Amino acid sequence: DDDDDNDDDDDDENAIRTHIENRKQHCDNGYGSRNNTSGYLVASGDTTGQVAFWWIPKSFHYLHNNSNLKSTASGTQIQPILILNGVHQSGVNDLDLKILSQTKSKCGGAEQRSVVTLALVSGGDDQAVALAVLDLELSQGRGDKGDCP
Repeated sequence: DDDDDNDDDDDDENAIRTHIENRKQHCDNGYGSRNNTSGYLVASGDTTGQVAFWWIPKSFHYLHNNSNLKSTASGTQIQPILILNGVHQSGVNDLDLKILSQTKSKCGGAEQRSVVTLALVSGGDDQAVALAVLDLELSQGRGDKGDCP
């Protein structure tokens, strides 16, 4: 009978915890030409349980592949456009991103906006699986937003 009780405890310890979250976030990528929002949205996890989103403009790909311009890119530093804290209690081991929808629009002159709905699934050292559905508004261009909401 004691063995049966221990089996129940093992099941509880091995249960996968799931965290579901919905977020809306405005991110000004601010890179590249004002009329171009093309680039790469990248996610990374760290040992503290945070997930960071990075916008890498396609122009960086060109700089990396062109030996004449490598020195230009060496002084450029990219910062995350969004950091999700506490996704896991400790290290993030696995990430998967899926674009659920994407809309692009021009607002007021040179301003360009892209709203991307993403599903982020991650697994961590804490034996948890986290699911976050994110609405990211990526805008390009500085100054007056004109008729952008």
